[in-house]
Amino acid sequence: MQKAIESNTKTIGSVIRDTNKKRARSIVMLWLSYVDQQINAPNMTDVMYRTCADMIIDNYSALKFGDLSNVFNKILTGQVKIYGGLDTPKIMSLFSEYYNER
Repeated sequence: MQKAIESNTKTIGSVIRDTNKKRARSIVMLWLSYVDQQINAPNMTDVMYRTCADMIIDNYSALKFGDLSNVFNKILTGQVKIYGGLDTPKIMSLFSEYYNER
């Protein structure tokens, strides 16, 4: 977590300012899709990815992309168990926990 805080990666908010919200949403949606496929229980639709990405962007725009990597890597490495596949409430809960720890 400390590495993400100290990293030079951009925040979600800075990507929105430098480009636009659509670009930031696309990046987050790619992460969501990748993780969903990797846990071998694809559960989310494109609409669900978009909704979840918008919620992450709206609530956690101060997070750096290194932080996103940390959250998603917790899922990919099994540090966080996801039963029944990904969904927006599970993901938002993980982001809330991470943000509060940060």
